[in-house]
Amino acid sequence: MKWSKVMNVVALVAIVIVLAVGAVNPIYNNIRLGLDLRGGTHLVLNLVDTAEAKVDEQARQGVIRIINDRINQFGVTEPLIIPEGSHRIIVELPGLEDSEEAIRVIQMTAQLKFEDQNGTVWLTGKDLKDARFIYEENKPVVSLEFGSEGSKKFATATEANLGQPLRILLDDELITAPVVKSVIHDGRAVISGIQSAEEAQRYAIALRSGALPVKVEIVESRMVGPTLGMDSIAKSKRALVIGLAAVLLYMVIYYGLFGLVANYCLILYVLLTLAALAALRATLTVPGIAGFILSIGMAVDANVIIFERIKEERRNGKTIRSAVGSGFDRALAAVIDSNVTTLIAAGVLYYLGTGPIRGFAVTLGVGILASMVSAVLATKYILRLVTNLGWPVDIRLTGVLGQTKLDIVGKTKIWFTLSGFIIAITIVALIAHGGLNAGIDFRGGNLFELKFDQMASLEQVRSVLADYQLENSILQQTSAGGFLIRTRELSDEAQHDLQEGLKTKIGPYELIRAEKVGALISAELKKNALLALTVAAVLMLIYIALRFQFKFAVAGVLALVHDVMVTVGIFALANIEIDSTFVAAILTIVGYSINNTIVVFDRLRENLKSAKKEPVAQTVNRSIIETLTRSLNTVLTTLFAVVALLLLGGDTTKVFALALFIGLIAGTYSSIFIASPLWFFWHSKSKAKL
Repeated sequence: MKWSKVMNVVALVAIVIVLAVGAVNPIYNNIRLGLDLRGGTHLVLNLVDTAEAKVDEQARQGVIRIINDRINQFGVTEPLIIPEGSHRIIVELPGLEDSEEAIRVIQMTAQLKFEDQNGTVWLTGKDLKDARFIYEENKPVVSLEFGSEGSKKFATATEANLGQPLRILLDDELITAPVVKSVIHDGRAVISGIQSAEEAQRYAIALRSGALPVKVEIVESRMVGPTLGMDSIAKSKRALVIGLAAVLLYMVIYYGLFGLVANYCLILYVLLTLAALAALRATLTVPGIAGFILSIGMAVDANVIIFERIKEERRNGKTIRSAVGSGFDRALAAVIDSNVTTLIAAGVLYYLGTGPIRGFAVTLGVGILASMVSAVLATKYILRLVTNLGWPVDIRLTGVLGQTKLDIVGKTKIWFTLSGFIIAITIVALIAHGGLNAGIDFRGGNLFELKFDQMASLEQVRSVLADYQLENSILQQTSAGGFLIRTRELSDEAQHDLQEGLKTKIGPYELIRAEKVGALISAELKKNALLALTVAAVLMLIYIALRFQFKFAVAGVLALVHDVMVTVGIFALANIEIDSTFVAAILTIVGYSINNTIVVFDRLRENLKSAKKEPVAQTVNRSIIETLTRSLNTVLTTLFAVVALLLLGGDTTKVFALALFIGLIAGTYSSIFIASPLWFFWHSKSKAKL
């Protein structure tokens, strides 16, 4: 009997090994890499109502079809063109480095007109059959071919305007006005007077694909070079491996054989998460990898809650078999409640976020669900299997925090005063700096990261910026020897002129990334950030009120507000520039803070039911102390992943990782010293009134 159980353990190990080896190719082939990992161009198009044409679904589908035709002629593999809202289209072009040319071609309405001197329109782009870029007398031109009806119209036009110029306009801009020398019956014409081959090719692509039915504005553009993409992959992999290894090692050191079981389930969790992302054909971005690394730390939380319960049961004299069963049963409510609140944060992020932020939300959400499956089902099954073998298997009864005598509630004034002081400093810092140091995501503008082929100085770059009236731009030197330039919002022509000026006056360079965020997008991001925080707080308030009581809910939400304020305050004091990933970090902190607090609340609720004669203050203290080991272990394992991301991740995750680092520490503090003491304060006040 025992031998068959040993074989079951061996089989379980073999299954994970086979799954790990066999799943590599399917997972690798079905998870797409985002543009920040493989390089390319990301555009957000806004469709604009005009007097001539209004935006409706038919018009938007027409724009999508035409843009798809234009992009295909660039040779881009796997372009992504998806509608968003009622007036938006997201375009992602992996591997495309010439974003300027793509933007020009995509944005062209391509309304072609042939008109005479009196303004009479004889032909339009609807009469075209084909348009090709060719050379004529060593000059770039666009060769036009009209359809049968168009050929007749063109013959009539040339006959009516013999000896007179026939003006050719594209998007109401005069391109050329050749004088008609003879009647043309073959339906062929050329657009000459074009300055460059690139411009001629652009016109040909736009005309061949057809005119856009409505006006299109590019309100956001981001270009990531392949160098940055490969660097992001390398750094993210390194952070993932080191973070995971640190968590696995810690669990073995602290929990012994039970830690090995947790590590087995953690590996199973990683496979489940990657398989789920592959099944969803998710796009993995740098923030998505950050979410995955973070969820590894949080996945351990369920095991820590369960193991600490098992340790308590063993200290109470139960056998290891009995302790495993009752430990799981008593920990289940805390595991579910704590994970549901984090899922609320992930759901809000997905609903109100865009692009990479949604990728982070998907990864975090999938990770939380996978962790619940691996911890609640797999860990329980394997522990029962191992303890039933008859071997001398036991959990390490390490740590005596649960037996420590601390009067946390009795020193409530100290904790509240300390937190109040920190929040006061936060408010002063925000007022002094006029708010947070918002990056271009929040205030709009342009960002360029570039690296010159030869040595260049800040003074040289600043001098070139001054030549283009951009002396007030923010200029920084990167750790890799490149330059980061943040300017006000520039037109496409101004961007091109600046880049050409840098090349001419300093020398050739590699454009590592380029971003442009319009005022419309930045305003929406601010609004959605505030809305996301409000919605998340309200949903959590409702959930906790339903699961516990209203006083618990208010105390929990005020504790998470405290954590957000502390994080925001440190960023304000240090004047650290924030980007859109800061919103993801804040909402993750909100989820984590409530996660921690709910575990304490769950124990408090349980103890209040079982210790009716014990003073409430003593019950609150005991509940906090009994969950103290769990709180510290959870924050440590999560911090392993976050610190790995902070120290080893790429520049694009620095703000995210730093905000999480601060928020995790603040969240652990508030769950111990703020949330439950707040509940006790209101509970005592209400009792006193009675």
